[in-house]
Amino acid sequence: QRGGHGSSLLFQQRAAAMTAALRAQQQDLLGNLGWFGKLIRRDNKAIPEFRDFDLHILESGIFPVLVQGLDALVLHLESLRSGAKGDEGVRARFNPLTWLAQFLVRNHPSFTRDFRSTAYGEVREAALTERGRREIHRRKPQVEAAFMAAERRTEGGKLTLVHMPLFIRQLDELWSLDGAFESKMPESFDAMMPPGHETEAITFEAFWEWFEAYVDRHDILRRDDFERGAKLREQESHMKKQRETEEVERRARQLERAALKESAMKDFESTRRDILDNPTWQRVLKDGAVLTGGVEEDEGSIPVQGNHIPPLRKLFELYNLLAAGTTSNNSWDDTLLACWQEWAEAREIEDYKTGIAREGLEMLTDLGQFKAHLASVQRGAGGKFAVCVIMDNSQDDEERFELECVDDDGAPICFNVTKVMAEEITQALLQGLTPYVRAKGNNAVELILS
Repeated sequence: QRGGHGSSLLFQQRAAAMTAALRAQQQDLLGNLGWFGKLIRRDNKAIPEFRDFDLHILESGIFPVLVQGLDALVLHLESLRSGAKGDEGVRARFNPLTWLAQFLVRNHPSFTRDFRSTAYGEVREAALTERGRREIHRRKPQVEAAFMAAERRTEGGKLTLVHMPLFIRQLDELWSLDGAFESKMPESFDAMMPPGHETEAITFEAFWEWFEAYVDRHDILRRDDFERGAKLREQESHMKKQRETEEVERRARQLERAALKESAMKDFESTRRDILDNPTWQRVLKDGAVLTGGVEEDEGSIPVQGNHIPPLRKLFELYNLLAAGTTSNNSWDDTLLACWQEWAEAREIEDYKTGIAREGLEMLTDLGQFKAHLASVQRGAGGKFAVCVIMDNSQDDEERFELECVDDDGAPICFNVTKVMAEEITQALLQGLTPYVRAKGNNAVELILS
């Protein structure tokens, strides 16, 4: 028994010593990262998914905890072997894998709150730094392509130390790092060339040898930096494609609108000639005859039926007052009368209710009136347009000011405005504001400043 007691005491002393040694070993393991460089494997030939597995077990804390667990397992096995812990049944049932798994769960870095916590963070930071270095090393082909492109842009086709700051900036822009890479590089690149050779051309091999060594000695970038840059490039690419798509759609709308306008103008000019060449309408223009304000002929009026009515219907169609497809009807009816009255009232034609006289017919067939109608269709009520130019078209005692504007598609459009509004817009431009006008109908506009 004395021998057994002595063995037990000796074991306790050894266990205490081993526990102290284990704690010291853990402290050394986690506090001194000298072992880190021996563990990492940059030359791993595994598939891409597992190429950086060494960094994964370091970032997650698996490796440091596993080393501690193996040391603790050895100590526990020693206690079982000596009989200090458990009986024969316990030793028979003991499963080292289960014990180690339980140790890993109990000592998981996410739940550890002791001297190891800070050390785990340092190990994780070292792994993240190494991951960033690997990301830079793996971009060697990309850096070489950029280097060759930079060479081609120089006058002599070679890069020297003078070109290095600009080349580093180009790499920063290439990776969309917003200065994060450029700011971590040295202010001077003299170390790249031996003394006395500062003005000589730098080969890519010489640059990469220096660059690789510099990256390995410094914490330049993390992989997260490159991922953010990639996301930024993706967003910029998406926005560029969106702008290109919008530009294509805008031009398509412009072309469609121009085609419709051209077609409408051709139809108007053709219809206008039909009216001006028609003998019945010539009576209105030359002899002062009138198309009655009713639907039956009055004495001295032109006929309310005949081949002179279809072109009039066509004009009202072009002015969007009448549904298309009614030009075959050669009668002056209530529908045409309502179209005429609506059109004439909007243009403040005197005595329009008496019928279509020379003044009304001249305005109805006037090219300027129809162009103004097409413009009003384009701008529509509520449309917002940026002001580009203000023109003073005043003559004698008549004050007239015209705005040249553009719509959202860049199509030009003009508005007539009062002198007061023209002065307000001029003042806004002088103050650096961006004036817009919003159409209100009947060529009226309101001013918007932003």
